[in-house]
Amino acid sequence: MQPIHSWQSTPFVRLLIPFAMGILSAYYLPATASLLHHIALCSIVVLLIFSVSSITLKFKWMAMSGVAIHLLLFVFGALICEQQDLRKQPSFIGYHYSINDSIIANIQEPLIQKKKTWKAIANIVAVKHLGKWINSRSKLLIYI
Repeated sequence: MQPIHSWQSTPFVRLLIPFAMGILSAYYLPATASLLHHIALCSIVVLLIFSVSSITLKFKWMAMSGVAIHLLLFVFGALICEQQDLRKQPSFIGYHYSINDSIIANIQEPLIQKKKTWKAIANIVAVKHLGKWINSRSKLLIYI
């Protein structure tokens, strides 16, 4: 009888799971960057200790290195999600835009014709808020 899933046949999945869990946790349960950095630092220290330890210690605490690698992948996923989330950037349009403000945007793709509208995606360059132009880094979905 074969096992339900053999990790040896798909090792990439075993590494992808903690990375994806880090992305999902950063999206739904935001943690502070300092906490993530501390977890990463502890994981790196554990891996460095294992790299210079004796073979008997490595064998005895083999699971600990796997946990450290999984924690490191989890932290990398969370940090990448935090870094790429435009809502957490100071230049996010949601912090500066209100009704009757002006926007400068570049259309990034050709217009797509729908049944009764045209659709385009634009990158917002700046927002004129309270008479002052503020640089912004956001995307906008335009329907004409």
